Amino acid sequence: MGIAAGVDMIMSISLKNLEVLELIKDQAVVVVEKNVDMLKHTVELVKTKTNKVIADPVLEIFGVFESLSRYKRFREIDPITPMLFGVGNITELFDADSHGINAIMAYIAEEIGANLLFTTEASPKTVNSIRELKIASYMSKGSKIKKTPPKDLGLSLLVIKEKVRYPEAELPECLKAKEKKEFIRDPKGDFRIWLSKGWIVCSHEKVCVVGKDAKSIIDTVLDLDLVSRLDHAAYLGRELKKAEIALRLKKNYIQDQELNFGIY
Repeated sequence: MGIAAGVDMIMSISLKNLEVLELIKDQAVVVVEKNVDMLKHTVELVKTKTNKVIADPVLEIFGVFESLSRYKRFREIDPITPMLFGVGNITELFDADSHGINAIMAYIAEEIGANLLFTTEASPKTVNSIRELKIASYMSKGSKIKKTPPKDLGLSLLVIKEKVRYPEAELPECLKAKEKKEFIRDPKGDFRIWLSKGWIVCSHEKVCVVGKDAKSIIDTVLDLDLVSRLDHAAYLGRELKKAEIALRLKKNYIQDQELNFGIY
């Protein structure tokens, strides 16, 4: 069905389904096998049918080092056939931020001679993995060409942490801030804030305002004279900024709840 629909790559061929080769026209073929010698044998067999052959020694979350060793050994016995490196097998099964995992896996892939980085964005925690792997592959290739570590290349995957810590100003004598527990409702009404389809929604009984950033929304709210209390305006600014950060980081936003940054 895939070939009839015009697909460009068949994933995957092994000794268990070689009959599929009879259907191959001009598609690239990924050959999958954990045994390196068997993988080499199957690759050579498939090459008698097509010259568009890609080897996949299989990257696994259980036995990462062992699977990386398979990639290294296959490249040693076959320096020509392109290798597919399934980074998504790691990011999907590891509850850690994907940008760091994608960075180190791309660097390893470059080192062991893999040619294609394969991933998906099938779950919320792997959103942006394609972009992350693209940047990581540029950094890894740049590192190899320049013979330097993958840093100071004009590219980075730093999201929360930073490379430079600027010196802080001296702490002057200050009043220590105290939170005010008393709540006084704004007579001009309340707001509900949520994210929807890439927009920040700020809903009031008189009007619903949408935008991509906190400033444009709060400016519109003030222009419409929907706020009469300073504490309400301050609250609205805080919540809208939280919603903007959540939108940019593709995180959940729930009004009056702190954003989840894990250990931070």
